Amino acid sequence: MSARQTAVSRARQMILASALCLGSPLALALSPDPELVGLHQPDPAAAAQAEAAWSGEAELGGNRSSGNANNANLNAKIQLAHQNGTWAQHLRLESQQASQNGITTANHSMAEWETTHALGDEQYSFGVARASHDPFAGYAYQASLSAGLGHVFRNTQGSRLTLEAGPGVRQSQQTSGARQTEVIGRVAGHLSVPLTPQAKFTQQVTTLAGASNTELESETGLSTSLTDHIGLKLSYTILHNSATLADKKPTDTLTAFSLQYHFK
Repeated sequence: MSARQTAVSRARQMILASALCLGSPLALALSPDPELVGLHQPDPAAAAQAEAAWSGEAELGGNRSSGNANNANLNAKIQLAHQNGTWAQHLRLESQQASQNGITTANHSMAEWETTHALGDEQYSFGVARASHDPFAGYAYQASLSAGLGHVFRNTQGSRLTLEAGPGVRQSQQTSGARQTEVIGRVAGHLSVPLTPQAKFTQQVTTLAGASNTELESETGLSTSLTDHIGLKLSYTILHNSATLADKKPTDTLTAFSLQYHFK
């Protein structure tokens, strides 16, 4: 082999060695590391746990009678909740309708949306938007926004009590046309006491107090589960407005026996 061929052969070997030295770390850098890939790919189970589905319950009850008097009433409610980390959303819809001999005697509806943010294991902040319609109480509508703090009380038997308080603002319009906007204070509480694995007692109270009117809604309930999704509930509801028109009573009550459906 000549000196020129020997030099060419050595040059080729040096170029090949350099390519291998440069190519190895480049290949390692570009090749996916299974452990690193796992860190960046979303875990379906973790994502599902972080954002759970909506849960809650719906109620429907009513009766109809005919003969000397034709009476009918309908009671419908739905409550939904969604938890996502330290944030939670709560939706509550209610409607009570009644008629006698074809004439409407009750027409109450209410919608409430509440957002809460956990500040610890027992404390949380909240914001609530609420609107109600009850012409038989003398109000075309009452709409309010409020915010404040809440506290959760629990015991080892599974009972749970939540209390909330905070300021807000309310705009209302009576069926007479009079309209008013005022500052209010909101106080609310919810108690749940398990009686048996299938039955529980509940008490829910909401008070919106202002200079011109105080709204009070109270529901006492006793419910039992028949299956994982179906249950029965007996409830007694009080709706009170301290300021009403001259021909209206300040307090309405409703006793209902309802069928429940649980969303899980």
